[in-house]
Amino acid sequence: MELPEAETPDTEGTLPPSRHRDELRDILSLALNGGQLMLENGASTARVEETVVAMAVGLGADSVDVFATPTGIIASAHAEGEHRTKLVRILDTTLLLGRVSDVLDLSRKVVKHKLSRDELRRGLAEIATKPRIYGHWTVTLAVVMGCCTFAALIGAGCYELGVCAIASAIAQQLRVLLIRMRINRLLNTGLVAAAASGIALLGTMQQGTLPNASAVISSVLFLAPGVVMMSAVLDLFGGDMVAGVSRAASALMTLVAIAVGMWAVLLLGGITALPSAAVAPPLLPSLGLAFLETIAFAIVFDAPRRSLLPGGLIGIAMYAVHLGLLIYNAPMEVAMFGAGLVVGILGELFARIFRLPSTIFTIPGFIAVVPGVLAFRTVLAFVMNDYSLGLTSLVQAFLYTGALAAGLGTVELMMRTWKQKHAFML
Repeated sequence: MELPEAETPDTEGTLPPSRHRDELRDILSLALNGGQLMLENGASTARVEETVVAMAVGLGADSVDVFATPTGIIASAHAEGEHRTKLVRILDTTLLLGRVSDVLDLSRKVVKHKLSRDELRRGLAEIATKPRIYGHWTVTLAVVMGCCTFAALIGAGCYELGVCAIASAIAQQLRVLLIRMRINRLLNTGLVAAAASGIALLGTMQQGTLPNASAVISSVLFLAPGVVMMSAVLDLFGGDMVAGVSRAASALMTLVAIAVGMWAVLLLGGITALPSAAVAPPLLPSLGLAFLETIAFAIVFDAPRRSLLPGGLIGIAMYAVHLGLLIYNAPMEVAMFGAGLVVGILGELFARIFRLPSTIFTIPGFIAVVPGVLAFRTVLAFVMNDYSLGLTSLVQAFLYTGALAAGLGTVELMMRTWKQKHAFML
């Protein structure tokens, strides 16, 4: 059968492009390029699938079938009896949420037929080569601020804050160096965790004792796989078990690498005493610290500048609910679940107000309630060969983290159901 003569591509962006075989291939390639950029920079697979479908249909495909995993995307586009199928592999990932936001902005324009294929191609190429929003030293300062505010929230004094600042700053420089050397991600994480906790431990031991573990715990906080954990929760609650389990396993391996690094340092340092209890600051200072910590980690994750202030407000609201429930003697699991609900609801609200992905607000928002002390106690208990205490602390940490994830996931599940019912996507 003779193919129809190719039509001139739409360059003005006012009408959907022609859908003959070669153009359908181009449409699918462009949509997959957008999805690949999102997946490489921290987006959930559900959001990637929605965006690939929106782009392809907006460019002229009649329908699209997409299956995204953390390591690849496969899609088939259909139009006027023709179809094309393509697979793209995800070979490397990073955490640049600003790029995810930029791809979503392009997808909205494509849906409204405000971009031609050539304009979309140029836009995606610009995003792929776009540098971080924040410079190297800004990110380093954000790492220091995020770690130190978390340390203050769990009762660190001025001396411990200084130790935490030095340890986290040096560890961040080592992390960047190892990334440039293309060291394996898990090995990188373990080495940096060992360096950070080792420096913090040496600093706190200068006082002759280990008064509390706040500096050691907080110095490795920036290594926590927050984006991967959040994406795993969103995928699992969205019904994508393959992607959710895969990302959860990746997050678990990262946490194990951090634990191994800390375990080696504690073992070599001969630490055999559990950290003493620390007194958290009063309510108002705690809320201010939660505000600063949320903004700091938003910068680390390269969130757009316009998201920083509302993200900080989410941190305040989340921590206020968390503390309020604990004050009224609610179980820790309930307090964590309530904190997750608040982060999820406000994240969705601000996502609509500022036209940004909800993950830009939710990922930095929950860091302030990460059960870091329990995680440290788990590692230290295993160093002391107290496996009963270690397993108890480990189960508690998983329960608290699971409760937080359940709160976030509940909101995500409700929003996904609402979107499907109304056929609406941000």
